[in-house]
Amino acid sequence: SRPAAIRHSRSRLEHVLVSTRDLEWRIAAGLEQSRLLLGGAAADTGADRPKHPRPELMNAYAAPRTDVEQRLAEIWQDVLGFEKVGVHDNFFELGGDSLLITRVHTRFAESFEAEMSVADLLQYPTIADLARRLEEDGGQREIAYEAVQERAKGQKDALKRRKEKM
Repeated sequence: SRPAAIRHSRSRLEHVLVSTRDLEWRIAAGLEQSRLLLGGAAADTGADRPKHPRPELMNAYAAPRTDVEQRLAEIWQDVLGFEKVGVHDNFFELGGDSLLITRVHTRFAESFEAEMSVADLLQYPTIADLARRLEEDGGQREIAYEAVQERAKGQKDALKRRKEKM
């Protein structure tokens, strides 16, 4: 019998691809990452790709109020590809996921002196929450178990609302 790849390539079925983000940019970014792996220039920060308007969310847009919130908003805007992100916008409702949070973490580490893991970033799904965490005890405070559980529940609820909207 022929290998599956050969059978598949000879299939007369059409292929459909659905992307919630700018597909042409993602393809170009994939090609650029391949080039970088083969010895190219510095990695793409997302700052040069086209920005999309802020999506309709359950909460109204609230502009950053502090320098920390502004820096975090710029990171999220670049990583998520939006023109603006409000301080109360939920990362997951904006289409963020565990892969994108790693990009946020890389940019966060470049921009802030505070030690914060990817897991820590996942526990603070809004810019306001994350900025408050950074400002409390210089970002070094231990997280209470109850607070982690409450945030996890909030993230699950946000994902559920997002799925219901689709």
